[in-house]
Amino acid sequence: MALRSVSDFLHQVGQAQRMSADYDRLRQMSPECLSRMGVERNDIATHLYNKYFGNR
Repeated sequence: MALRSVSDFLHQVGQAQRMSADYDRLRQMSPECLSRMGVERNDIATHLYNKYFGNR
């Protein structure tokens, strides 16, 4: 049980790190590139949160 909790925690840390890197990448994109992806600049954080943590 304790090993599973540690494993879950490390998995979440990895997801948060990937989300942070994606945020930095998306933040540097032009509004046109974001629009092609279906993302508004104001919605980057919400988009990424749903991508990484929304399926709970």
